[in-house]
Amino acid sequence: MPIEKSSFSNLATDKEESFPLDSQWISGFCNGEGDSSFFIIQNLQTNDVQAVFKIGIKELSLLLRIKKFFNLGHINYDDKSKEFIIYKRSDILERVIPHFNKYPLIGHKLSIFNIFSEIVTFIDSETHLTSPEAKAKLDTLIDKIRIIGNKGFSNISLQKLTTDGNDNLYNSTKNFI
Repeated sequence: MPIEKSSFSNLATDKEESFPLDSQWISGFCNGEGDSSFFIIQNLQTNDVQAVFKIGIKELSLLLRIKKFFNLGHINYDDKSKEFIIYKRSDILERVIPHFNKYPLIGHKLSIFNIFSEIVTFIDSETHLTSPEAKAKLDTLIDKIRIIGNKGFSNISLQKLTTDGNDNLYNSTKNFI
């Protein structure tokens, strides 16, 4: 008797969900996953800076498990893409950075994460808004990340994006969890 495809996929999902994700698995997955990203988004009009951690993969069920692991963040999805996103600065400072400090990435991704962490800590102090010297330091850190991120390593990216103040951070046509 042939196995029905729907029964097989339900069995695989049930088995996967019986194994909780652990901290080392999360770091290893982010180190190896092609669309794990740390972003810095800077509005040039207001000088506001936002940090974003994102994992984009095709499997919504795995993104839901990652969201459950961190117990925060959001999932945006549509027919073409699915992504787990943490953009609240306090969540990045209190959960994401401590996680990757305790269970570090390796190689190129570690270099990018270290600068990302420095930027997030710096923008949390809000000193980048108070003086031209502080703004110059932030710009230097962001440029450093761009240079490292553009050396042909595609597994992780940290980008400086400019907005006019009217752009939405995420595509509003996507579903949101």
